[in-house]
Amino acid sequence: MGDPSARPVAINNRGQIVGHTDAGPVLWTNGRAQPLPLSEVSDINEQGQVSGGVFQPPNGFHAVRWRSGRVTDLGAGPFNRSNTYALNDRGWVIGWQFSAAQYPRGILWRHGRALDVGTLGGSSTELRAINNRGEILAISEASDGRSRPALWRRGVLHDLTLSGIGIYDEVVDIDDRGRIAASIRTDSGGRAVVYHPR
Repeated sequence: MGDPSARPVAINNRGQIVGHTDAGPVLWTNGRAQPLPLSEVSDINEQGQVSGGVFQPPNGFHAVRWRSGRVTDLGAGPFNRSNTYALNDRGWVIGWQFSAAQYPRGILWRHGRALDVGTLGGSSTELRAINNRGEILAISEASDGRSRPALWRRGVLHDLTLSGIGIYDEVVDIDDRGRIAASIRTDSGGRAVVYHPR
């Protein structure tokens, strides 16, 4: 990639790569490196949109989406801090910002608005992945204080441990058919699985 300090983060089907170098975030297209006016990058979609974050002096940090030279600030909530995890091909971005009680909450930015996806009864939620149907994979705190894998679909956050198959908290990714890459615990140890919720 032309730079010994290059650290790739994500790639799309067009072969575009986003990542970091010692000089800052970069977009590689056809072997050419383009510096990005961001502080961090997290993902790139098929349209070449990039999710990331920008430092806001003196102590703020804002989730942003970049496309074709334009940076869109997605907002940062009451404590001036947010960041991104990923985005889908519709340009919907997932990430986090703090709640009024200063707990990290999972946020979906779409249509110019920030939506808190909620929790399973606890205080915090961490989003892991989003597919092109808008389904979001998460780890959320339940009312008993334990973190559980969850799936946000059609406005509702579902507890995946209630499925009866023993999904553990290592959910990794979700595809456009809703299949989830995860790990489960069994009496004989852990296993990697592909789980398809109904």
